[in-house]
Amino acid sequence: MMKRNDGRFRKILFAVSCIFAMPFLTSFVAYAAVQDTDADGLTDTGELTIYHTDPKNPDTDGDGISDGQEVLNGTNPLDAADHIPLAKDFSNPGILGSPDKFPWYFARAAGILAFILLTASAAFGIVISSRAFLKIVPGADAYEFHRSLSLASLVAVVLHFGSFFFEGFLHLTPVEILVPFAFSRSGMTSITGYDLRIPFTLGVIAFYLIAILVLTAEFRTKMPPKAWRVIHYVSFAAYPLFLLHGFLSGTDSNQIWMRIIYDLSVALMTVLIVIRIFSRTILPTFRRVRDSISNRNAPPEQGPVS
Repeated sequence: MMKRNDGRFRKILFAVSCIFAMPFLTSFVAYAAVQDTDADGLTDTGELTIYHTDPKNPDTDGDGISDGQEVLNGTNPLDAADHIPLAKDFSNPGILGSPDKFPWYFARAAGILAFILLTASAAFGIVISSRAFLKIVPGADAYEFHRSLSLASLVAVVLHFGSFFFEGFLHLTPVEILVPFAFSRSGMTSITGYDLRIPFTLGVIAFYLIAILVLTAEFRTKMPPKAWRVIHYVSFAAYPLFLLHGFLSGTDSNQIWMRIIYDLSVALMTVLIVIRIFSRTILPTFRRVRDSISNRNAPPEQGPVS
C-alpha cells in the first residue's frame, strides 16, 4: 500500500510541477520572441537578420515612414527615396506588435512550442523503450504522455507552418509548405547564414514523420507489431530534423534563451539514449556473461550415494 501511495504522490507532484512551470515558460518564450525596442512593428531580431535595419531607430532611413510600415508597403526601409508618404506614427504597438505582423510572431511562437513538445514526446518514447524508469513513471502512463504529446506537437507544427500563409514577408504557398524541396527561392539566408531552402526542406520532412508518429500510435492495435515497431522507430528521426530546421532557420537561433532551450533538449535526449543503451544492451549482456561464468564455476551436482 505504501509503494502505491508513493507512486500516486509522484504522479501528482509531476503534474503540479508541469502546471506551475508552463505559464512561466510560455511567458518567457513569448516575450523574448516579440521584443521590439523601437516599437516599429518589427522585432529586434528581424531587423538585424532579415531587414538589416536599426532595431533602436523606428525610421532607419529617415524618410518619415516607420520601418515596419515600409515592409508592409513593400518599400525599402533602407532607402529614403523609396517610400509611400504616410503620417508619422511610432506609438507602442504592445507586446504583440502590429496586428499585421501577428502571423509572423505566432508562427515563431508555435514553432518553439512544437519543438518543446516534440522533445517531451521523444523523451517519453525513450522512457518507454528503456524500461529503466518504471518505478518512477509506469509504462502505461509514459505511453499516454508520449501519445498525447505527439498529437500536441503535430497540432503546434500545423499552426506553425499554417501561419506563414498569412505572413506578409515570406507569404509561403501551400506547395512550398507541403512538398519537400518545393521552396526554391534563392538568395534568402537565415540568421545563422544558411540558405533557407535547406531548413525548409528538413521541416517539411519532419512534419510528415511527426504525422506518421501520431497515426501509428493511434492505430497500433491494428498493425503487425514488427511493422509498427519499424515505422515508429523511423519516425523518431523527426526530432533531429526538426532540431536542425529550427536552428538553421529560426529567427531566434542566436538568442541566448533559445540556445538554452536547444542545449537542454539535446542534453536530455543524449542522457536518455545513453540510459536506454545501457539498460537494454550493456546491462543484459553483462548479466548473461556473469550468469555464464557463475554456472561454469558452480560445483557439479553429486549423484545419490549408494
